[in-house]
Amino acid sequence: MPINSLHSGGENNIFGENNSISFLFAIVCIAILSYGRLFLLKNAFGDDLCWLSSLYGTDNLKDFLDTGFAQLRRKTQGTFLYYFLWLHKNTDYFYLIGRSINIATVALTPCFLFLFVRNLLKSDLLAFFIAITSLIYPLDTTITWLLNMIYPIGVMLCVISFYFTERALSKENVNWKLLSLALIIAGISYTVFIEGAVFLEPARVATIGLIFHRRSI
Repeated sequence: MPINSLHSGGENNIFGENNSISFLFAIVCIAILSYGRLFLLKNAFGDDLCWLSSLYGTDNLKDFLDTGFAQLRRKTQGTFLYYFLWLHKNTDYFYLIGRSINIATVALTPCFLFLFVRNLLKSDLLAFFIAITSLIYPLDTTITWLLNMIYPIGVMLCVISFYFTERALSKENVNWKLLSLALIIAGISYTVFIEGAVFLEPARVATIGLIFHRRSI
């Protein structure tokens, strides 16, 4: 069956085709049902214990970074975690806010992946399958390590960046503002959260190539 035959709907806003609410709702529900129990965890695990020890054993950002982030050349990543750990030191909402960020990241990533794939391949069902499959990504032992949120956040920003790239090029006239925003988001992902995500850039090149190839035929 041709991919196009699986697709229906018209394009009338930044999200592309408007026949997507039910798919997005299903994705969010599956994500929450799969990972909502993270809210029951109110303790530090794994690497969290190391960085909490560094936080309470130092007096400022520079000393905190010198416990490992500076040596790893990940100062921007360490800076983000330092200010996030402020919640543990000064409030009672560290785990509530952290787990909420985890759940939001797990839910938003496949949602934007669905929108990106659907707009690019013109198939709701294929996009939904790929989005649901992507929920497997955080199914590892480190999902309980709260400070490992930096990696899923980095991947989420990459997916959002790809989505904005596709939207910027979807019309005859390139939306340079949206394309610039996509590249800025990608830059934040690579420099602050997960530098390894730069290896996803060939997918952006392939996306751009596919869009312009379709215009030429």
